[in-house]
Amino acid sequence: MNRWLKVAVVALALLALGATSFYGWTRAARYGGFPEAVTLAQDAERLRGWYVFAPEGEPLAGLVFYPGGLVDAAAYAPLLRRRADGGVLSVLVPMPLELAVFGVARAADVIAAFPEVSPWLIGGHSLGGAMAAEFVKRSPDVVDGLVLLASYPARSWAQRQA
Repeated sequence: MNRWLKVAVVALALLALGATSFYGWTRAARYGGFPEAVTLAQDAERLRGWYVFAPEGEPLAGLVFYPGGLVDAAAYAPLLRRRADGGVLSVLVPMPLELAVFGVARAADVIAAFPEVSPWLIGGHSLGGAMAAEFVKRSPDVVDGLVLLASYPARSWAQRQA
């Protein structure tokens, strides 16, 4: 076996080991929702993998919500149900590997799926909030507000808004 082939095999093996370790970490370090929240999430309407909490009657607004890093999306079901009870169509968006950095643009699909709803807000908890702010930075004309729960936008974004 020539030298470059050995290097390539070792590099691929290390990459596979790293990817497997990362995936294992995301599964081991995750936070599940309380049983009551999980039950409430199971009762929600499901559309494209999202949890949709619709208000009675016409919605006053729409809210797209990104979960915190490694937090089961179902954990936020009580919060989103309360928003819906207040008249806001609330859509909880699960993320790949439960990390919103891998799904920043998902709000655009939610908003497109409900063209009759306006205005739209986007929000999130922790990492989800930071990625919601990133969505606003990339698409400032798509949403009308940002809701942060124990989160903050990246410094560069905050400086541009001042």
